[in-house]
Amino acid sequence: MQIIIYGLILGLVITTFRWLRRRRNAPRFQALAERYGGTYAPKAQARAERFAGVEWATEPRSPDVHDYLCGNYQGHPFYCFGWEYSTRGAMGDGESGGVRVVRSVYTVQLPCYVGHFSVRKHSSARRMFGQNDVQVGHPEFDEQFTVNGHEPLAAQQVLRGSLVEFLLNDSRSKDYPLWFLGDRLLCSFTDRFSPPDVEPALEFMAQVIGTLDRTETPAESRSVLEEDVVPLSG
Repeated sequence: MQIIIYGLILGLVITTFRWLRRRRNAPRFQALAERYGGTYAPKAQARAERFAGVEWATEPRSPDVHDYLCGNYQGHPFYCFGWEYSTRGAMGDGESGGVRVVRSVYTVQLPCYVGHFSVRKHSSARRMFGQNDVQVGHPEFDEQFTVNGHEPLAAQQVLRGSLVEFLLNDSRSKDYPLWFLGDRLLCSFTDRFSPPDVEPALEFMAQVIGTLDRTETPAESRSVLEEDVVPLSG
């Protein structure tokens, strides 16, 4: 009985803490939405199938997300949100429990279609085991970064020149793993989504886009950002 009581008390404390945090952050997110000429929704629904192959897309259904913010940053349409999910038991496989994961997700529209692949600066431990699917032909970059994807030629075409030099020399590369998903650039990392973190992440992504060697002109009516997340009413 005592264990049940302690569990209820702990649950109440956690719920209250989350409510207070959300109440504090909501006006700050709203201020960012006004600043970026966009909108803010406390809750929204993401289409997980839009992110097929991404390691954090663990649920087959369309999951609920928190603090959905969209707008335009330095001429780049974007959205971002917080996501909490369980690493086990999320696919109806009968497992219970699991580890609860908190993530921040940022997506920015790219100027053109670039293919599907991921870029992550890896640790020295991972460096020992040869994690790369793709070698881009730059020895220093291939040694320090992990590039995975089903379109190696696309990755090799994009990861060159000023973009490679930027990723090698910018210390933020280790904090912001990137996924190039067609005509979107996605950054997702394990951390609670909060207003002070929005602009630093968007600034890094805008600089990544600014260093791209644009070999293709922007396509008309190709923007798909509005199809990824649907704000929920109420």
